[in-house]
Amino acid sequence: MNKVHLLGANRSYDRDEQTVSVNQVVMLEGYSYDSYVVYEVSCIQ
Repeated sequence: MNKVHLLGANRSYDRDEQTVSVNQVVMLEGYSYDSYVVYEVSCIQ
């Protein structure tokens, strides 16, 4: 479990569960450090 606490904003985020929204730029870590823009968000259960 990996939590980030923002003291000034009085918030906590669980980094094991990451969320994105439409038009958000996502920077990937790894070999080429690509960046992507989120076009659509769907939930599959």
